[in-house]
Amino acid sequence: MEKDMAYEANQAAIREAVEAEVTITLEKEKGSDTFRRKIEASSASAALNGLAVLLKEYARVVGVSEIQVLALLATVMTVPVRKERGEHV
Repeated sequence: MEKDMAYEANQAAIREAVEAEVTITLEKEKGSDTFRRKIEASSASAALNGLAVLLKEYARVVGVSEIQVLALLATVMTVPVRKERGEHV
C-alpha cells in the first residue's frame, strides 16, 4: 500500500514537471568560455525537467547518446575551479 502511494506521488510530481512552463536562457559572448544563464521554473522538478529536455535535444543535435552527454557533464563538473578567477583549471 505504501509503495502504491509513493508511486502515485512520484507520478504526480513527474506530471507536474512535464506540464510546467520552464524558461532557460543561455548567453555567451564571443571569446568567452562562460555563459550568463537564467532558469525560470514553477518548481525544482520543472527546472530539472527543462534541463533534461535540453540535454536530450543537445545529444540529438550532436549525434551522441544522452549517457555520453551526461558523462561529459559529470567530467566538466568535477574539474577544479580557480577561486581567484572563477574558471576551470
